[in-house]
Amino acid sequence: MSASPAHIAVSTSKDFSASAEQVFDAWLDPAQVANWFAPGLGPMCRIDIDARVGSGFHLDQERAGGIARHQGEYLKLQRPRRLAFTWQVEGGEGYSLVQIDIQQLPDGGCRLELIHTMDAVWADYADRTRQGWANMLEGMARGLSREAEQGGAERKLVITQAFPATPEVLYAAWTDPVVAGGWLFTGAGSERAEHLLDVRPGGRWQITDRRDGTDYTACGEYLAVEPAHRLVFTFAMPQFSPDSDRLSVEFEPAGDGCLLRFTQEGAGVATELASLPDGTVSGSEAGWREMFDRLATLLIRSSGRAEQPDTATLHFERLLPGSPDQLWPWLTDSDKRALWLAAGEMPQGVGDAFELHFDNTRLSPRRSPVPERFRRYDQACTTAHRLTCREAPHRLGFTWGGEGEEASAVHIELSAAGDRTRLTLTHDRLVDGAERIDVASGWHTHLAILADQLAGRTPPPFWLLFEGLETDYAKRLKAADLDVGV
Repeated sequence: MSASPAHIAVSTSKDFSASAEQVFDAWLDPAQVANWFAPGLGPMCRIDIDARVGSGFHLDQERAGGIARHQGEYLKLQRPRRLAFTWQVEGGEGYSLVQIDIQQLPDGGCRLELIHTMDAVWADYADRTRQGWANMLEGMARGLSREAEQGGAERKLVITQAFPATPEVLYAAWTDPVVAGGWLFTGAGSERAEHLLDVRPGGRWQITDRRDGTDYTACGEYLAVEPAHRLVFTFAMPQFSPDSDRLSVEFEPAGDGCLLRFTQEGAGVATELASLPDGTVSGSEAGWREMFDRLATLLIRSSGRAEQPDTATLHFERLLPGSPDQLWPWLTDSDKRALWLAAGEMPQGVGDAFELHFDNTRLSPRRSPVPERFRRYDQACTTAHRLTCREAPHRLGFTWGGEGEEASAVHIELSAAGDRTRLTLTHDRLVDGAERIDVASGWHTHLAILADQLAGRTPPPFWLLFEGLETDYAKRLKAADLDVGV
């Protein structure tokens, strides 16, 4: 005959539509506890919560037979996954133990498992205890649902941005440590960055970025991984806050590129958003948009580089949406050209002079600092040119940077390529190495902005892209043993 067990365990579980962070916080927020604790049995008359391991809580409720008093001590607080605390009801003997595990689900919700271990003398109350906890979890779910309905939009940061890359390429930018090292949680002031990405459900990620001699660490866990479709993972920066938010990134094909939908939710970002005046951009949104601009420039820099048939010539090719007839106004109409290159009326006659009015900083609604040596171009600047060829809708040519033999030459051709148009741009007679770097970087940047405009995407900041390309072209031209002069 076996001995009777000294303890019994009562368990229950509940799926929530709220995130793990929200459910975890609902156990420690007095305002929320007042709504879900023992619902229907009476109002709460005391809620004291000191949410620290070793400290505890007192929960008193007015009931028909008098005041029911509950208390306990926190043994484990691991947001957002785990809580453990002792549990004692006034008049009872000794303490029991409550353990709670919360698992984030890929759909954004979570599953809570609760185990209440108590002395076997309370075996007759096991079903009542189980039902009591089930009722409280149901009350918690209702409260969180009401909160989401009343202010759910304020609890999430949502950013949608189009990129000039396929979903496969964009997904790799988030999951390949080498590519991610160029933009994810790194910036212009980065001295050293380390990206450790174990991209699988349950895998951990950690990025350490050193700036001004200090290491900043972001970390989390992957919850859902669907290559080229979706990533879901937690995100925390422990040196600033114990809070952990949930991030989801979705990749959707859009024409020749990809639409990225980014969502950040959790107590950390919710608190930040709730405190902002209307119309103010949060620090989190500004930070992510800056990173996304760096990602966009990285993708542009990795494709469509200029070819060099000889040491004085640069050659670009781009496949663009639309027919040559549709693209021709983007070369010749001042208003359309101002959206990607420069304004200025284009003459009809070969040999006629004209001016281009550049305002590079305003080619994108997003801004980045202007490099010091180009500070004079922060405002609009004007350059003089002369038309050398105009054959609508296929060929356009003009001089660049001077008159006569001092001028270099630009030739643009448009040719049909199926339902798209191949744009070929050649810039020759570039005898100075430093000029070749600037011209290559400039045309690459302007053509990328043209592609974004035609695709309906928001271009990245001009100078951010230009500076990155300038670095790339300086290395390439030096590697080709050209006299670049820098």
